[in-house]
Amino acid sequence: MVGELVARSQRERITLKEAARQGLTEWPAVLEQLDSLFDPARAVERRSAPGGTAPTAVRESLEAARTQALAY
Repeated sequence: MVGELVARSQRERITLKEAARQGLTEWPAVLEQLDSLFDPARAVERRSAPGGTAPTAVRESLEAARTQALAY
């Protein structure tokens, strides 16, 4: 499905978000979330696993690196 949306956006020269808006009409719950799904700041925040890009994950990684550096 994602591949179809990407192909459509390229073929019709529209954004992926617009292709999703047009192609996912039978999933209104997904359509309601399109703005947040395509928000770069929220995309970063969602990566909260260790080593991820979320600010909390980055802070944890930095603190672990500081602790390890100070141990030497």
